[in-house]
Amino acid sequence: MGNHFPGHFITNFITEEEAASIVEKVLPLTWDAWGDENWDNSLIDGHTIKSQDHDFAKRLWDLKEEIKEEMKNFFRLDKELYTEGLYISKRDNKDWPITMHRDSNNNEHHSHGAVLYLNGNFDGGQLYYPDYGVTLEPRPGTLIFHTADVLHGVINQNPGMRYTMNIFWHHDPSKDNVYF
Repeated sequence: MGNHFPGHFITNFITEEEAASIVEKVLPLTWDAWGDENWDNSLIDGHTIKSQDHDFAKRLWDLKEEIKEEMKNFFRLDKELYTEGLYISKRDNKDWPITMHRDSNNNEHHSHGAVLYLNGNFDGGQLYYPDYGVTLEPRPGTLIFHTADVLHGVINQNPGMRYTMNIFWHHDPSKDNVYF
């Protein structure tokens, strides 16, 4: 549509081997029950990971800090970014689709969101930004981040489980979700 995409993607932000090792570490963990049939057992947050595997959670936290620095540099942010949440999600074609949404709709104080793809053994599942005509392929190790007000969604995914690390940020230190 001619608009400048307010985000960025980095292929091979981590290696495919590093991405696969995250999936391998998270698989045996007990996934969260959110009281929502759409998210129960398909989302695990950083606190739950930390309660089950402290060293693994620290590894994810350090990775989150690297992502934060990339975002701050790309967006030339003077303000500090604070973590609202760090999640690993697993979605398959039987799950409800991730329809078009803005991260700021889910939580009004969100300023930025990021997705790190952890696997690629499925078809479809592209991240789509309709207002910008941008479609990004889900490749293991690819990092995508954007401002929270950007409309986006996931194109239908075919057989296979899709694993991602999702992080949301804001600028309010009183709402910082500290893991370490």
